[in-house]
Amino acid sequence: MALVRGGELFVEEALAENRHSELLVPMLRRVLDRAHLSPEQMDAFGFGQGPGSFTGIRIACGIVQGLAFAANRPVVPVP
Repeated sequence: MALVRGGELFVEEALAENRHSELLVPMLRRVLDRAHLSPEQMDAFGFGQGPGSFTGIRIACGIVQGLAFAANRPVVPVP
């Protein structure tokens, strides 16, 4: 997961075989905390649209759609 703010890049990585759903939201919180941002302060939300596992893409897409809907921001699929 990555967040770009100005010229700064905030990254959170994990090898998480079959654990995406339990690790993704805590990773997102850590990245936002380090960048001192809330979801409402984001310009847009992106997610990797594939290729990848169906479940992993579905989890990423669902979380991003929920955040974007709550913050009234666009979603950008990233190939």
